[in-house]
Amino acid sequence: MRRFTGAVWFGLLLGLFILGVPLWRMRQSSLRESRFDALILWAAAENGVDPALVKAVAWRESKFDPAVRGRNGEIGLMQVMPTPANEWAAAHGGREMDPSRLFDPLTNLRVGSWHLTRALQNWAHAADPVPLALAQYNAGRGNLLKWVDAASMGDGEYFVCERIQFASTRSYVRDILRQCRTYRQRGEF
Repeated sequence: MRRFTGAVWFGLLLGLFILGVPLWRMRQSSLRESRFDALILWAAAENGVDPALVKAVAWRESKFDPAVRGRNGEIGLMQVMPTPANEWAAAHGGREMDPSRLFDPLTNLRVGSWHLTRALQNWAHAADPVPLALAQYNAGRGNLLKWVDAASMGDGEYFVCERIQFASTRSYVRDILRQCRTYRQRGEF
């Protein structure tokens, strides 16, 4: 029986490393993506919105990091701005919200889901309100109103491809729609 040489051992260890690191990263990513699922379900149910859509927004906005802060003042999982947070607080009988509360995952998901639901309600009369609501969530209602035309109301794909004038918002909407489909295909919700 031949003895393994140092080169063979090195090759085996290198092979395990090459295979093991990506598998470990996939597992870590899966755990990171699913750790807020119960909170997402709760916040989505509270606001009557698809949990796969809420999860896809959180994925795109923060990659599930509840401590992330955006360069324009967005906070937490769904990158909520202080103005919608204060509107949410007022709608729920509260006062102005301390922005630090948005670092709490449940609070952030509740406020973000509520804000997303309001955007969906604004465009409920469209054939496909989701792309319109996502564009509003990302770029604001003022920009969205500049982009909407009669054709947008009947064709979400046309709206995304032809009417959204910010490349970053087009990419944002496409990414979330694709990720939402992925979550549904996986049967996550």
